[in-house]
Amino acid sequence: MRKKILAANWKMNLNRIDAIKLYSKFNTSLPKKEDLHYFVFSPSIFLYELNSHKQQIKLGAQNFYPAENGAFTGEISTSHLLDAQVDAVLVGHSERRMYFHESN
Repeated sequence: MRKKILAANWKMNLNRIDAIKLYSKFNTSLPKKEDLHYFVFSPSIFLYELNSHKQQIKLGAQNFYPAENGAFTGEISTSHLLDAQVDAVLVGHSERRMYFHESN
């Protein structure tokens, strides 16, 4: 049986304390269901800290850059995300295409 996904992406909202509070609340208040995966997609600046609060809610990054390293100021690579023990990454955001002219 395929599992369903319920995901929250809070974009560029919340500060560190509010992010921890919300993630912790999700971890303790959402019902455990065998056929459902829960994900929170957080700004990358919070990923390491939120990982220390990980329980049933999987942690996701909001974006990544395809190069593993190099002069790509402000970007985050898949190796960075693996180091932060991220479970998934969202890609293909409409606002990234609109504001940063990224392609489909």
